[in-house]
Amino acid sequence: GFGVERGSGMAEKAQAAKANGEFEKQYDRQIRLWGLAAQQRMANASVLVIGLRGLAAEICKNLVLAGIGKVALMDDEIVQEEDLGAQYFMLEEHIGKLSRAEASKPQLQELNPLANVSVESGSVDSLTEERIKAFNMVCVTGASWSAQMRLDEMCRKNETAFFAADSHGLFASFFVDLGQHQYTVETKQKADSATQQSTSQAGTLSYPSLTEAMGADWTPFKRISPAFYALQALYAAHDKHGRYMCEGDDAALAEVKAELASKHSVKETVFNDELIKLIGSQAKLDLSAVCSIVAGMVADQVIKGVSGKEKPLNNYFVFDGREGAGTVIALGAPK
Repeated sequence: GFGVERGSGMAEKAQAAKANGEFEKQYDRQIRLWGLAAQQRMANASVLVIGLRGLAAEICKNLVLAGIGKVALMDDEIVQEEDLGAQYFMLEEHIGKLSRAEASKPQLQELNPLANVSVESGSVDSLTEERIKAFNMVCVTGASWSAQMRLDEMCRKNETAFFAADSHGLFASFFVDLGQHQYTVETKQKADSATQQSTSQAGTLSYPSLTEAMGADWTPFKRISPAFYALQALYAAHDKHGRYMCEGDDAALAEVKAELASKHSVKETVFNDELIKLIGSQAKLDLSAVCSIVAGMVADQVIKGVSGKEKPLNNYFVFDGREGAGTVIALGAPK
């Protein structure tokens, strides 16, 4: 699987802090939770986050606070008025002047002086394998399916972990590809009234690529969230037509539903037109509460991936804010 040894060892700030005791002081509570070795692996890690709207801002905040050594931000889009709100790192004074990444960097850096927050110019379409080699993990938001699949394939060649996440108003989803991932699960049991015994169990997960996952058969799924099918139709239609489906798109939507039903061996009745259009109408809306919940989950999976502690999610998650509930789905993943 991917390693966390890239670059020149532990991020320079964390290395210096470790020398004078600041590292243990800054991360005291977390070291108690998952141990010094895991925290050091996180300090060695380098994560690239692409697309800096509401969901990504929350993900970055969580990664910086958790102690990821290097967090690089990529979003050249200039801040617009509609960016303000769920993306609380952007201010009115940034509108029309700074890129989303540039506007987000100073306040993210302030959250943790031991982290190294930087700006990477470019976009998901301009990324090359050479640039990806510098990172242990890439997390992309707001990209098309085809761009995500291309990026995931490059990440797999470089043994770089891949995450893709998106939020659409009350709805959200994210995908995880950790390649061949090894992890340990620790369980603590009381030996007697005074002492605890800790046992460690190792495990391995083999993740499919995004391309493989999105080509998977859906027939095994039982009682799955209707939002899953609606989101797949929405993403497929966006990839094909360059826009999110809403009222008046019935013909294009019917075509996409027929294609997906055939491809994944399901009946077209799994797709709820009204739900697809509802999500489509919210497609570019960021709700702070949804971003906060889902970004917390994404960051948790990144931390599990980097630290090798606990079993990570395998491999797709859908959130439906109407019910305040999410569904984990193994898309094309070995059982």
